[in-house]
Amino acid sequence: MSSSVDATLVERLSFIRFLFDQGSSQCDRAEPFAAAGLLTLHDAVEGFLLIAAEHVSATLGKTDFAGYWGLIDKELKGDGRRLPSEPAMKRLNSLRVGLKHHGTLPSRQDAVRARDDVSKFLLAATGIVFGLDFDRLDLVELITQPEAAEMIRRADAEVAANNIVEGLALLSEAFDGLLKDYSDRKQWGSRRGPYTFGPTLQNFF
Repeated sequence: MSSSVDATLVERLSFIRFLFDQGSSQCDRAEPFAAAGLLTLHDAVEGFLLIAAEHVSATLGKTDFAGYWGLIDKELKGDGRRLPSEPAMKRLNSLRVGLKHHGTLPSRQDAVRARDDVSKFLLAATGIVFGLDFDRLDLVELITQPEAAEMIRRADAEVAANNIVEGLALLSEAFDGLLKDYSDRKQWGSRRGPYTFGPTLQNFF
């Protein structure tokens, strides 16, 4: 992901991905608990639509869920882009209204289908509206310590290559580096840092 991408946008979209991941996990649960995934997935989509509308400077007013497509498409049409998956997301919204406002529990199959629909929507729409890859969104772009950020990127590559131990080792080093960076900037009196809770055990012997 390009370092020129606005940090606040990355942060907000990363939260949408977090909601999607949470909703996906909930959809894997047995009935009736899988139904909770619909609510979380709907929150992810609605949050995404709000960010997208702001990004393209769409005028919202008192817009309902289905109204986002027309308003966002109006701003995208200049270069031939359109927001995808409108029928599928309306189906998700109907399931959510039935569950939240009428107590109608969807089946687990409904939840799994909704998860697949939302996945396709977010993957396509993130590219169309923002020119970003939804699967690669994460907060590593916001880490201000370059060394730690690079270790996390390397850890991700190692895990992708199935080198799990090496990936975990790099994550551990990155975490230690972040803690040390913070501690070095927060020293006070006699070099006592924020993680100093008292004398070490060796001082008692």
